[in-house]
Amino acid sequence: MPADGRSDFDFVFGRWQVRNRKLVDVVDPTCDEWVGFDSAAATEPILGGLGHVEWTNPTADTARWEQAFSYDGGATWRTNWTMDFTRTE
Repeated sequence: MPADGRSDFDFVFGRWQVRNRKLVDVVDPTCDEWVGFDSAAATEPILGGLGHVEWTNPTADTARWEQAFSYDGGATWRTNWTMDFTRTE
């Protein structure tokens, strides 16, 4: 099978404890106040691997997810939510 990216995110399969950080008001470009909270996640393969998610610094036991919005049509981007994953199983 050709390398089409279907296995690129296999590292995230499993159960995780997640540390979230998000702007209090993610749609207000002037908001600078962050709130943090913990959550849990379980990830399984779906759709034969045909999906797209952006992750940073993945290892066997940790990963970081970030969301950014553009308030000016894509000229600039501002991170407004992060999740730090730590494998629990």
